[in-house]
Amino acid sequence: MQPAGFQNSLQLLQTAYLFTVKAGKIENRHEDIVSERILLEHRAYAAAAVEFSVMFLEAVINELFYGSPNYLNSVPFTLGTAAREAMIDIWNKTSSQHNPLLKKYNYFLRAVGKGQLGERDFLYEEIDNLVQLRNCLVNYKPDIETNLMGRFNLNRIAREGSPFFPNKCLGYGCALWAVRSSVGFADEVLERLGLTSIFMKCLEEYLELIKDD
Repeated sequence: MQPAGFQNSLQLLQTAYLFTVKAGKIENRHEDIVSERILLEHRAYAAAAVEFSVMFLEAVINELFYGSPNYLNSVPFTLGTAAREAMIDIWNKTSSQHNPLLKKYNYFLRAVGKGQLGERDFLYEEIDNLVQLRNCLVNYKPDIETNLMGRFNLNRIAREGSPFFPNKCLGYGCALWAVRSSVGFADEVLERLGLTSIFMKCLEEYLELIKDD
């Protein structure tokens, strides 16, 4: 059962995980040299998992900010008018170039008196790198390998001698890292707010639904 107030974010999370599963199945089926069509399909699944994982986090903070009458009436904090107006200003003024996602989360946490996530916190770094990877899908950065190497298993069906990005990077390992990192981050934020951590549980329930597909 999906908790009221997070329907949109949960759908995005489920979509990210569905693409992750599809990427994994291709890697498990094809261990030898594969066709260009299979490589493109596989890369599309992995890239989509990255995109939807970030979209999931965007939806979570938007749902927390705007609130749901069915869910947020009983939360253990209140957001005053001045803080809400200031957050709207942040929403409108920050650009994607400056990684507004993490700024939104930290501003929200500060606004409700829950401190903020430090830039050296493990989950903060993971999401920072995830957002950079998502941005790299549109605007390639040659140094992306430095930030991502060692964070996840590389694409097992990438052709020998192919570049790190996108060939070796975008695979099941990357997709799974994106989903797990985003879920861990979102649940950490909910815990800081005194709310029940729900996303990992919902993800596990979804896995049960699709395991035989």
